[in-house]
Amino acid sequence: MNRTLLAALALLGAVAGCLPNEVDVAPDGRLVLSLRPEGRYKFVSSEDDQEIYVLSADLSKVERLTRNDTFDGYPRFARGGKAVLYVEQVKPAPRPGEPDPAVVGSRMLLFVHDLASGERRELGPVSGLAFPRVSPDGGKVAVCVTGGREGRRGPDAPGVADRTYTVAVIDIETGKVVRTLQSVLPITAWLGSSRLVAVRTIAPVVPDEDNLWFGRLTAFAIEPPALEDQDLASGVFFGFTLIAARPDGEAVAFAAPEVTLPASPQALAAAVNDASEGFGVHEVRLADRALRRVSARERAAFYLEYAPDGRLAHVAFARKGESRVVIGDAGGGFAAGDVGPLRFLGKDRLLYVETTESGDRPDRLLIRELGPGATVDVSARLEALLGGKK
Repeated sequence: MNRTLLAALALLGAVAGCLPNEVDVAPDGRLVLSLRPEGRYKFVSSEDDQEIYVLSADLSKVERLTRNDTFDGYPRFARGGKAVLYVEQVKPAPRPGEPDPAVVGSRMLLFVHDLASGERRELGPVSGLAFPRVSPDGGKVAVCVTGGREGRRGPDAPGVADRTYTVAVIDIETGKVVRTLQSVLPITAWLGSSRLVAVRTIAPVVPDEDNLWFGRLTAFAIEPPALEDQDLASGVFFGFTLIAARPDGEAVAFAAPEVTLPASPQALAAAVNDASEGFGVHEVRLADRALRRVSARERAAFYLEYAPDGRLAHVAFARKGESRVVIGDAGGGFAAGDVGPLRFLGKDRLLYVETTESGDRPDRLLIRELGPGATVDVSARLEALLGGKK
């Protein structure tokens, strides 16, 4: 099975300390990302020394925002590209004879960094699986603050509620919590700046396991004009279901295992583990809640992203390490190696991750020109700009 699909199924939650390395795009085309100080990008990282960098739109200049020996990740532009949000691991001072503070007692804190002044401000503690998502108006952030197994209070605290997640919506300017969503999965997507889409969990498919959930995809009202929560689709959802909202606000896409309910735990496990059919990309229209499968049934599909013009792109996997990036309903796109998450840079350029199982060749960030088909190696530019620097 593909390394990126394995990462989606396992590393995005089942392996503590291994976090997906997200990249965000500013309105003017700048990139913000988490890298090793020498400029190396890793798709999934458990390394402490990850720093936050901003790369210019023409890939000629890079600015380093953080300088420490801990994990800095989950970067997101805010306030229209004038600020950057990121999560930083803060370790307590080590004490003789005690366990490594990197493992015991460390906290994850959310910071906002003003790019003009260089000042940064703490917005509060978050979960190790934070997945911050900034509203389109740049003024609010939805972030997972507690949950999963890290949310348990000890061996005597069993129960479903101890392993679900809490997402807080925070006003970036004031730091105040606008709304708290309890018993949801950690990854969300904004529908405009007044509604937030998340999976509301009902119960785990298998008791004492928190990877598969019976749940409802729900649009939560954050502020007027959205006044009521709206359930969009019900079914079985992976613990780290990816969600994307169409720019016009009329549809939501998500990646989830396709199963017919009711189903036995064995059937559910088979649906998730079957790399050819288990995961599919689906889209629901908000007007009538009509649900359709977007991806072909002969291949698993997971990563997804809308273009500014509303086309939906997703990655379709095959068993032999091959992938195809599919763009739009007409089946356009291109063949690639082992492909990870997608981000559009305008409607005609696509940023994506190409991963490898070989230690000789690191993961690469690439930009594909969708018209002529030319590819720019972003990782090579970063390593040229930062190689050897500390």
